[in-house]
Amino acid sequence: KVTDSSPARLTLFYDDDCPLCRRFKGAIEGVGRDHLIEVVDIAEVATQHRFRHLDVNAVRQQLTVYDRPGNLYHGVESLRRLTQLLPVFAD
Repeated sequence: KVTDSSPARLTLFYDDDCPLCRRFKGAIEGVGRDHLIEVVDIAEVATQHRFRHLDVNAVRQQLTVYDRPGNLYHGVESLRRLTQLLPVFAD
């Protein structure tokens, strides 16, 4: 488990070098659901410090989200978590 104090229900980790990550980040910001989903840049030292147990290389390899209970989800499972909060991704 990863610890965090954010009020958001999900945290999406993104890599600015990843087109898919940038797309998700833009979509979240575009629908105004940033109170539900926090978007953090995995390259920032503050993010790496805040999520000390996070494998940065694994996050850069696949879409990764963190939920409030402290679970990490990767790939398709992270997409499922995102679509639960943002049905626009399911379309």
